[in-house]
Amino acid sequence: MARRQLAVFFCRELIPYRQALAWQRQIQARAFGENPPNFDVLLLLQHESIFTLGRRSVLENLRFNLDDQEHDIIRVERGGEVTWHGPGQLVGYPILNLVHHKKDLHWFLRSIEQVIIDTLKDYKLTGERDDAGTGVWVDKSKVAAIGLSASKWVSMHGFSINVNPDLESFERIVPCGIEGRNVTSLDRLLNRDDNITSSDYLCIDDVARIIGSRFASQFDLELEWQDHAVVPPDIVASGESETSFSIVRERRL
Repeated sequence: MARRQLAVFFCRELIPYRQALAWQRQIQARAFGENPPNFDVLLLLQHESIFTLGRRSVLENLRFNLDDQEHDIIRVERGGEVTWHGPGQLVGYPILNLVHHKKDLHWFLRSIEQVIIDTLKDYKLTGERDDAGTGVWVDKSKVAAIGLSASKWVSMHGFSINVNPDLESFERIVPCGIEGRNVTSLDRLLNRDDNITSSDYLCIDDVARIIGSRFASQFDLELEWQDHAVVPPDIVASGESETSFSIVRERRL
C-alpha cells in the first residue's frame, strides 16, 4: 500500500493571518467531505504582525492598551494563551486527518514538539520540553510555541518557531501566559559565544525545508514539497470581513 502523502505549501511572501485561517478552514472542510483527499497538508508561512488569543486566553496577559489601533489582535479557537506572529517567525499549520494516524491530541502535540526538537539538532541546539508549558525551549527560553484545535479528528492551527524575528514584540504580552520566562530565536541562540554553528547561514527557507522533512518523517508520510505557494485566489478575493470565516474577530475587545 502506498504511503499517505504530506503536501507542504511553503509561502515566501508575508500572508495576512485571516487569509491563512480561511485557507486552513477550506482544507479542513474538504477533509470532512464524502471524498476526502488521501493526503495531509502542512502550511509553512510568515505573517504580517498580529497578536492572537486562544479560545480561553485572558486579557491580563496583554501589556498594551486595547484602544491602541497600532496593534492588530484576533481571538481564535486554538488552545494556549496569547502569542505574536510576524516577519522572521516560521508558522506551521498542519491539517492532518488523525483518523489515519492516532486519535490522540496529546500524542499529536508531543509529536509536533519532537519535530521541532529534531529540527534544532540540525543547528547543533538542544531543544527540550518544559513543565512551564507546551512548546520547545532552549536553556529555559522558549523558541517555539504550539496551539492546536481539531474537529472530527482533523487538526487546525499549529506551531511557530522564532527564526530571526524582532523579539521586541513579545515584550507587549506575557507570551503564552508564562511570567518570568524569556522568548528567544534561532538567530539569538546561534550568536551566543558558546555556539559552534554560525547564524550567517541561517535562512528561513532552509528552516522550512528541515521542518517539512522532519514532519513527514515523524508522521510516516511521503513528502511532497510545493515551493512558492500562494493563498488560493478565492480566499484572497473574499477579503478579511467577519463573514469570511466563523471566528471571533477582535481588534477592540
